[in-house]
Amino acid sequence: MAEIKGQILEIGDSIASKGTNKYRNLILKTEEKYPQVLCIEFWNDKVNQILNLNVKDTVTISYNIRGSRWQKDNIVKYYTKLVGWKVSESKEVSNAEYSPDRETYEDDLPF
Repeated sequence: MAEIKGQILEIGDSIASKGTNKYRNLILKTEEKYPQVLCIEFWNDKVNQILNLNVKDTVTISYNIRGSRWQKDNIVKYYTKLVGWKVSESKEVSNAEYSPDRETYEDDLPF
């Protein structure tokens, strides 16, 4: 399990998979010195967690890393995907919103 924080760039449509399974992709741009753009999958009941999110929302996502191996005709490929299981919105609060009665003076220096 790992967590990552970033801004939502895109939320894909729900995609039907085998049987009654479904998933949605969420594209996230990380908040790091060197930002990364990641595709995180949400499966079945976890899809409901991203229904009320919007592009440009800042979120923290808990995810698992899944890997698989594919082989055909002596060709072997390995795949890695990020599967989200929890999303929480990160509400950034400015100083004015946090303390609306507090006045700031640029020329009011204490020395």
